[in-house]
Amino acid sequence: DYSCVSGDREPGESSIRNNYSCCSYCPQVQQYLGEVKRQAAIRIQRVWRGHRERQNFQQRRNTHTQHRAAVVLQRAVLRFLKRRRAEKAPPSLSSWIGPRGLTDSQRAELKKEVEEHIALHPSSVVSLEGSRELHAQTQALLLQHLQGREAEMREHTHTHALLAQINTDLELLLNAPSLSVATVNDCSVFRSRSAPVAARARQSHNALLQAGRLPWWKMLGDGDITCPESDSAHKDHLLEAEFNSLYLGGS
Repeated sequence: DYSCVSGDREPGESSIRNNYSCCSYCPQVQQYLGEVKRQAAIRIQRVWRGHRERQNFQQRRNTHTQHRAAVVLQRAVLRFLKRRRAEKAPPSLSSWIGPRGLTDSQRAELKKEVEEHIALHPSSVVSLEGSRELHAQTQALLLQHLQGREAEMREHTHTHALLAQINTDLELLLNAPSLSVATVNDCSVFRSRSAPVAARARQSHNALLQAGRLPWWKMLGDGDITCPESDSAHKDHLLEAEFNSLYLGGS
């Protein structure tokens, strides 16, 4: 019976047990016990990791020592074998034979040959005045070459520009529409900004139109078709050439 058992105990012991059972459910006690367990686990892990790392370090140290010992032994063995092979190998004879010393007669003959060579082939070193004169001549020739090259380059560039302009005009003439379907925009492509060129084009155009109106028997002996015009008419053409005049050919 629980009452009998509890009755056999002393009053102080039962009160202590009751106080402990009440305090065991207190949050502060539980927090303290948890902190104690955590610290104990950390200490156990620290001790175990230190023990494990010391063992690994000792093992790596032993491996490194063995490797160094093997290297020392191999080096000593290789040197020993090299010395043994060198002792057993027969002595090698060199195929190179050095030049023999020159005698006095050979030295005098060689000196004579050198002097003859110098006499036949004099030095190309010139004096200071000669160097300056040669430099001036070189500069003059270089300047003449550069000037001629510049003029040649200008002429070459001008020729290329004229060829490009001629090719452009040919393409425009070949791709130009017929007069029956030509528009104002098509005519503006063939307008010239040069008054003399436009006037000459107008003269040629008018002469061609007048020649087309002439009877065939008047054109039998004419090689060139010309249209005489007065000075006033020529001035009128020049004035008209300033504004929207047609031309044929390059500008």
